[in-house]
Amino acid sequence: MAKATAAPRGRGRPTKEEAAIREAARLKIENEVAKTVGQDVKTVCAKAAPIYKCTHCGTTHADPKGRFYMVSRNDAFNGNEGYTNICYTCANQYFNDYKQRFGDEKLALMLVCTQVGHYFSEPLYDKMIEDGEEFTLGNYFRALNGAQYKGKSFITYMMELYRDNKTFQPTEEKREEQEEAWRVADQKNKRLCLNAYGGDPFDDDCYSTADRRFLFTQLASYLTDEVMEDKHRLNSLVSMVKAALQVAYLDRKLNQLLRGPGVTPDEVKKVGEAKNALQTTINKIAEQCGLTAGARGAGKGKNSTGLTAIMKEMLDNGIIEAKVNHVTVKMDEAYRAIAKTSHRALLEELHFTGDEYAAMVAEQSDTIVDLRERLMETEENLRLARVELERLTSPKPTHRPVEVEITPSLDALKRGDA
Repeated sequence: MAKATAAPRGRGRPTKEEAAIREAARLKIENEVAKTVGQDVKTVCAKAAPIYKCTHCGTTHADPKGRFYMVSRNDAFNGNEGYTNICYTCANQYFNDYKQRFGDEKLALMLVCTQVGHYFSEPLYDKMIEDGEEFTLGNYFRALNGAQYKGKSFITYMMELYRDNKTFQPTEEKREEQEEAWRVADQKNKRLCLNAYGGDPFDDDCYSTADRRFLFTQLASYLTDEVMEDKHRLNSLVSMVKAALQVAYLDRKLNQLLRGPGVTPDEVKKVGEAKNALQTTINKIAEQCGLTAGARGAGKGKNSTGLTAIMKEMLDNGIIEAKVNHVTVKMDEAYRAIAKTSHRALLEELHFTGDEYAAMVAEQSDTIVDLRERLMETEENLRLARVELERLTSPKPTHRPVEVEITPSLDALKRGDA
């Protein structure tokens, strides 16, 4: 093989002579390789398989099927036979990293769509979550094969936002809007769970709005003072409620299998075994926590018959007299003695100087005067309201016409004559 003449090294862009020397050397080497295999250059190049390279991890594949997502709707990938430049593994890695970084699955999906060029559809994502379908990038991209998404790419989504003057709505904001439309009882259950847990125990994008309503309703039905005071029991109860949701999923899955054609006994057996395993876990947690599954706050402990439980049941039944009178409690002598002792101990710990203490007392005096004036005004408004209420509710007197006889009777005239 003849040795190619190396072009002289220079700085910057090579000259025309250097470029011509390099091209001639390259063609000479290709011709020699083709002669070695007994074929011409065109035949060798035609038989060479195309190479698909992931621009993120750098791996190459001769066959892109099963390794790269197809984005045939985006013209930017026409030269790559419609396949994106990021492999399956890297795209899913991007998706999981974004989801962990921003805490929003829908936002993570939109960011991945910007990189692979796929169309981003918020309604499609919301529908997949509401249907309880396992959300993956592959399932979402396959769902885009519908006729309504034909010819759409991520540029289409951006133009829709620009044309309709819309903005991207995070999952949490949309979820709050949907949950504000819940019934009063469902919102009450949610508030009770949030206060008891100290946060949202079901803050996960995998739960739809219907799932969260189910979870809050189930959790609220078990919350008692005993459970709320024991964090271990409360966490176990949250796990039990999540398992109950999975049982509901499996029930729907089993119904779909039984109604569908071509169901096999193995599929039914598999779903049934998974359901039985979850049900066993639920019963075990309920037994360990002293709960009875399905009973509203009922347990083996004595709390279900305690004063707080009875008062809560009375309030649920509309007996408002059972509500605690906090004013009476705070005016009690024992409560005031405890508050006075705590106040004295607090002052001793603060180590106030004379001037600081005097300033604090002056500020408290002004506050007391202001509160007294407000109290007097409120009492006067209350008195006037009672007077007005009595006036409106008291029966009004009926005025009947009284007939007065003006003509004197015959006996009266006789007496007058006499």
